Amino acid sequence: TLYPSIDFCEHPESICTSVHGELRWTTAFFEWSERVQRYKKLSTLSSDGWNFEDQLAKFVDDGMVDSGDDNSFFNSLSRILSRGCHVSGCSEYG
Repeated sequence: TLYPSIDFCEHPESICTSVHGELRWTTAFFEWSERVQRYKKLSTLSSDGWNFEDQLAKFVDDGMVDSGDDNSFFNSLSRILSRGCHVSGCSEYG
């Protein structure tokens, strides 16, 4: 193991408080790849299917201009990371 002195199960906050600063970046890259890049969902709150690759291609094809509205590319990405779904008002917990 790379960090034998850290017990992540007993001290998960070690990711942020460790002297190993790269842990935050490693965790962030993992979260990004697991939550966003693999995200494909048909929402029960809207009729749209949303998947990262299609939405990224659309964003690039549209000139990489984000509308800034509630359903914008960046707002959807933020919701996926923080709530587990892309639609405004959604929650993975409710």
